[in-house]
Amino acid sequence: MRFLLLIVLASVLAACHTPPVKPPVKPITPTQPEEITAVYKQTQWSALPNWPGEQLNNTWPSWLNSCKRLATRPVWKDICAEAV
Repeated sequence: MRFLLLIVLASVLAACHTPPVKPPVKPITPTQPEEITAVYKQTQWSALPNWPGEQLNNTWPSWLNSCKRLATRPVWKDICAEAV
């Protein structure tokens, strides 16, 4: 009888357990994106600082390798044709 009473008491106590309440999540208010302030203008390659630089010969094979795939796109076709 005591054993049955212990089981009932344990069941009642277990049923009284409530899960912890999660705090409400405060919604994040979106902010305005920063205004774009970059200015792009056409210039000559020679006007760029450190152009062509010391590593142009090292990068040229990579560029030609990239053209194998890029040349299939209309935008890159003429550029890659000039590179070869």
